[in-house]
Amino acid sequence: AELFAPVAAYREKALGADAENTWISWIWLARAYQHTDRLKEARALFERAYASANRVHGENNPVAIPFGQTFGMFLEQTGAHADAEKIRRTLLQRARVALPEGHINIVKYAWDLGETLASEQHDEDTIAFYAEWLPQWDRAFPVDDSRRVDAHKWLAQAQARRAERAAKKR
Repeated sequence: AELFAPVAAYREKALGADAENTWISWIWLARAYQHTDRLKEARALFERAYASANRVHGENNPVAIPFGQTFGMFLEQTGAHADAEKIRRTLLQRARVALPEGHINIVKYAWDLGETLASEQHDEDTIAFYAEWLPQWDRAFPVDDSRRVDAHKWLAQAQARRAERAAKKR
């Protein structure tokens, strides 16, 4: 963090708060804060980068969406699952507007949301969502890709929990 803070400050001063290189510096600094448990400061920088990208490029712009993806990843990694779900749902909707149907980034943003649904153990939502997206992930990602492997594992876990609940009701 001590190394990234001056770079971020310099870029903001030299390039301005509306420059993509400034946002990238904020993200690197935010990651450093995250890894040193300065989560409030990290979150503020991720939010700032995402808000700036949306303001400069527009919310449905393919350039702005990855800044939201990075913010959503941070939220997921730090246990803010409800916030991660909200932003990841939004990003998937925006990607479907901004990108052509079948674009790999739409598939990736859907996987991000699938990760959050599974981590929240929203089993019915996970199962329904995976019914639509798992075939696309299987086509998009190699067999040994961790996203594909994890998605199959998470679906099986959701189905097992659902089966357990159904068995208890009998």
